[in-house]
Amino acid sequence: MPNNLISLVSINSTSFVSLSNKGFEKMLISNTGTTDLDFNLVYGDTRLVGETSVGSTHESFFFLKSIEIPVGTTLELDGYSPSSIKKTDGTVLRKSRTVTSERDGQNQNFKKLSKTTTTVDYSFLVSLDSGSDTADVVVIYKDNLANY
Repeated sequence: MPNNLISLVSINSTSFVSLSNKGFEKMLISNTGTTDLDFNLVYGDTRLVGETSVGSTHESFFFLKSIEIPVGTTLELDGYSPSSIKKTDGTVLRKSRTVTSERDGQNQNFKKLSKTTTTVDYSFLVSLDSGSDTADVVVIYKDNLANY
């Protein structure tokens, strides 16, 4: 039977930070600053870490966008699992790996002249609308969801 695990992430940035898990049982977002803050929760490509917006480059979407959390309060969210997160075509966002090689122009055979491996991983990501705000995000999840 899976164990419950707890992780804590402190954020004070408009840049996305990964929660490094694929699902959670409960999430608590506490406003630890001195002003009301606006919170964002995204499920998407971990290449968004450090970015400040969800663009069309990486497959990602907002669960919550600019949700106001007053000073001294905590927002509590019930859990989500990766199997319940589906795109409109019914597919699930999961870790994928793409390998590409250069083609030898003379005989149209693939040669190992150069090989590039791109790994796309998905996770919950969080950010704030203002870099002057601060929040603590506590995530409670089962250990079987950590590496989904």
